[in-house]
Amino acid sequence: MTLVSSASSLSSSSNRSSSSSAHSSKKFSNSSSTKIFYDNFKLKEDSSNFFDQLKYFLSNHPNRKIITSNHSTISTLLLSIIIPISIISIIFWPFFLFFTCLPITSFITFPFFLALSILILFSLAWIPYLLFAQDDLPSHSSYALLLPYSPFMAQRTATTLIRFVISIIRLNWIEVILDYSYRRIIVVGGKKNSQSPILKSNINYHPTGRHRFRKLDVYLPPNRLGPNNSNNHDQVPVHHLNSNFNLAPVFVFIHPGGWRWFDKSHFLQLGLRIRRLGFCVVIPNFVQFPQGRCDESLQDIRHALNWVYRSIGRYGGDRDRIFLAGHGSGAHLSLLTVLKSAIVESIPSSLNSVGIDQSICIPPIEGMILLSGIYDPIMQFQSEVQAGWHQVSALRRALGPTDLRTLSHSPTHLLHWAEDIFDIQCLPAKFLIIHGGLDYDVPILQSHLLSTLLENLNNSSAQRSSCSSSVDSSGEQDSLASYNQQFQKNSKKTISVRFKAFKSLDHLNCLLALMMVTDQKESNQNCNKMIIQEILNLVND
Repeated sequence: MTLVSSASSLSSSSNRSSSSSAHSSKKFSNSSSTKIFYDNFKLKEDSSNFFDQLKYFLSNHPNRKIITSNHSTISTLLLSIIIPISIISIIFWPFFLFFTCLPITSFITFPFFLALSILILFSLAWIPYLLFAQDDLPSHSSYALLLPYSPFMAQRTATTLIRFVISIIRLNWIEVILDYSYRRIIVVGGKKNSQSPILKSNINYHPTGRHRFRKLDVYLPPNRLGPNNSNNHDQVPVHHLNSNFNLAPVFVFIHPGGWRWFDKSHFLQLGLRIRRLGFCVVIPNFVQFPQGRCDESLQDIRHALNWVYRSIGRYGGDRDRIFLAGHGSGAHLSLLTVLKSAIVESIPSSLNSVGIDQSICIPPIEGMILLSGIYDPIMQFQSEVQAGWHQVSALRRALGPTDLRTLSHSPTHLLHWAEDIFDIQCLPAKFLIIHGGLDYDVPILQSHLLSTLLENLNNSSAQRSSCSSSVDSSGEQDSLASYNQQFQKNSKKTISVRFKAFKSLDHLNCLLALMMVTDQKESNQNCNKMIIQEILNLVND
């Protein structure tokens, strides 16, 4: 079974990484917890009731409480020592390398060069660990701090960090920052933008004590001066300069950040650029690790989408034309939200006795725009193990921490596992999947896999529509046969799946294509224009 084999793959990846770090084996591959996982899943695999498994995978199970770091003072002290030493060592390293290459001085300088190289190696590896790997450590940890003590693990982590830094430098972030500052101050009007005719910021989409996490920004479409204050959400806004009173399609963007970083305000450039294309743009905040795990992020995204459906008409948006977009981890959360809702809606009302929470459902989504997304956390975790980044990444801590919870948050595994019960009428009619060929952070194979699975839904739907309902010898139908019978009456459409791969784009360039037009390479400029055109084609078709 796919889920079991994937769990085995996930555990084996953890075991391989444990050979490089003694603590890694305790954190990711505790043998007793793995045995419990297989025992529990075997019971579910042997169960005759398919919907028992369905309820399990769609329910929000209590997760282990997130344990924040109790050693922040120690981490801060080590960082204050390591960072200056690293900078000084990197400055002097080329000089020692030069004198080591000279036959006259090599005998004297080589020991210093070797010691300096080892110091730089461990310093570069320890910095991201001290910053991002100390939250939610296992309670049985015998280490005060989680650090890579193995030189092999340190080498992989340092190499990945250097690659990240190089990719950021190549993106010309000075230009990005200057462009952001200009648009924040001149276009929008500074931080106090509550009166801005373009941006309505920090709107509460769900009453809660977590005000910072449950707010969203709305970028008004062109020719809109502001929201209509009427309580009738279906009423056309009165402040409209277009005599046709047409509402704009809604572009909801779930921001990336590895399930733990960034804020809606960081994507102001994206909101302004997509707005100019004729959209009403919505960018929500949501709970992220370590304040919460994936289930809480999904709940917030559902609340945000429900707010859009209820209230976006006041801001010039058409609630019947919602397009959900995301990049990286944002694409993962977007797709997972839609898939879980579609599975619940695919279950006929006659079978609703399984007791699945109907709050999982979301308003109708016309299309999805997924850029460089993480659709298979198992594959992504294996990639991070090879890069020595799995302890720094929040993937397992945010989506898990157990194997089974991680699998239940895998869009590709849910698509494959629930393929036979999907009613594709409950899914968005259009999917646009975009990925860069130079993306070394998220393997492009994940987008290939997602595209194939979505196409398989069309094939599976066609096969079920051509088959008659199965009836046993006594004339009584089982629950799945009853489901198939109702499915045949309702399923009359196919979903459009467009997968576009751009060989010259890396992970961040796919995001920048929606934020600004860079002047680095002509090929990137062409890709940016093509991505924008693909989005417009998706909306207009």
